[in-house]
Amino acid sequence: MIDLYKDAREIAKYKIGFAVSLGRDSACMLDIMSKITDFKKCYFFYWSFYEVPLPYQQRYIFYLEKKYKIKINIFPIPKKQKDFTEKIREEQNLDYICFGYRMDESLQRRGQLKNLVNAIDLKTNWAFPLRNFTSKTIRGYVKTNNILLQPEYNVKGIKHNFEEHRGGAAYFLRHFISEEDFLAAVKQDKNIEADYLRHLFTTFKDVEYFGDDQNEKEQW
Repeated sequence: MIDLYKDAREIAKYKIGFAVSLGRDSACMLDIMSKITDFKKCYFFYWSFYEVPLPYQQRYIFYLEKKYKIKINIFPIPKKQKDFTEKIREEQNLDYICFGYRMDESLQRRGQLKNLVNAIDLKTNWAFPLRNFTSKTIRGYVKTNNILLQPEYNVKGIKHNFEEHRGGAAYFLRHFISEEDFLAAVKQDKNIEADYLRHLFTTFKDVEYFGDDQNEKEQW
């Protein structure tokens, strides 16, 4: 039986940084690593599609900062990710940068991660503590450890991107997050409003929200 936490324990021996996203895998990565490494010695950053993250994204970032007593530094999405992470490593004197990638995400991911020793890529200096986790074990970890996720995970029947809100995700943003967030997104990217109008009457008859807005807002 595979020890899901072996890679994380090995990676925790080094001085590490974290590429924080706002998704489920990243939330689990932070929670797992918080239990086996000293976050005071780590560095955290978030690549934002928006020049200014949307209000609900900012609330989630603040929630993570408060929960783990960390500071998440916000940067625009870089054109060359490896160049960015190398610069951060040098500036912060880090050994590796952690990402929440898993082998079961795709054949490409499997090929990328399978043969790495201790889930560390020495060519990029990236590390992958969740390498052997699966979608099922991640969902189980979220449930067992009561991990608070962003409201996107409370919507069934729509595909969306957690970082930007193009296509049908524009509809999701306006009707399942808030008008405030939708207007903040449109202010930074006019194409989002056009996408909203294109999808308004077409693809969302089966969308269902099953979250607890009040509970989420209280925790954030």
